[in-house]
Amino acid sequence: MLNDVFTKNYTFRSRKISNQNILFASGFCYELNDTGTFIWENISDQSVNEIIEMLAKEYEVNPEDIKDDVINFINFLIEKKAIIKDE
Repeated sequence: MLNDVFTKNYTFRSRKISNQNILFASGFCYELNDTGTFIWENISDQSVNEIIEMLAKEYEVNPEDIKDDVINFINFLIEKKAIIKDE
């Protein structure tokens, strides 16, 4: 999975509403924390590993310390069909 690249599903949008980051599509609405928003904003055309590296640099943490959490969030986005794996 670390080398996989994803594209956002065009039916999902994100907006900042009253200081909350919201990801929504028809019938779905999810509040994202700052980390989730960072991943969502950078997911297209980046491998999972590149996202982990970018996030680690942004928050000055060890990539290994965040890898599982990033993968879990990406799996959530896949499950909700918010992103699609590039072939």
